[in-house]
Amino acid sequence: MESCGSGREKQRRIAQWNAYELERKKDCIANKLQFEKDLESLERVQTDVERAMDHESGKDAAAQVQHAVLHGVPAKPSDFLQGALQAAQSNPVDWLMPTS
Repeated sequence: MESCGSGREKQRRIAQWNAYELERKKDCIANKLQFEKDLESLERVQTDVERAMDHESGKDAAAQVQHAVLHGVPAKPSDFLQGALQAAQSNPVDWLMPTS
């Protein structure tokens, strides 16, 4: 037969375990929220870096075209400039490149 004291001890331990479980669940939820916040922050940083790179690439491309217009095409044009020249040659615009 179980004594009265051991029944109280069992209830105390169950209550302790339930409290411990609740704290771990709260910690897990807090960690998950922090993880999601960190991921969002990383995505924003990546987007900002990509925008900055696109902006710099656009500035470089514009500078290459401007240089080609003012000084002629360099002996070894970049891939971008080669593509732009090919596109311009295959799709001439009458008012830019009058035919004789």
